[in-house]
Amino acid sequence: MLPSATKTDLTSGWSSETKARIAETNPMKRLGHPEDVVGACIFLASDAAGYVNGAQLWVDGGLYRTL
Repeated sequence: MLPSATKTDLTSGWSSETKARIAETNPMKRLGHPEDVVGACIFLASDAAGYVNGAQLWVDGGLYRTL
């Protein structure tokens, strides 16, 4: 799974300017939230993903397609 910048304890120390700059590059104009990532995690950990192998699952608010 390939999440983009997500609001977590690890990003809480980032400056407001840094967060705003990163959010501006995202088509959704915000950082991700943990709730945005949890569905992908549940899918990948479930039997529904039992035949998934080597896939890139972008959880990035559309950022990858704009690069």
